[in-house]
Amino acid sequence: MVLMKNKAFNFIVVGGGIVGAATAYKLQLKFPHKTIVILEKENTLAFHQTGRN
Repeated sequence: MVLMKNKAFNFIVVGGGIVGAATAYKLQLKFPHKTIVILEKENTLAFHQTGRN
């Protein structure tokens, strides 16, 4: 469990590209009552190659 500004998360996904988003999606389906955070260095998800394909 990770704490961010007094908020706890059960899972952290690093990267908001297609693999990170798909991983977070599958985690949410499998564990619907758990909290997930996606860490992305860009301002939007799928900014690089994923957003161009």
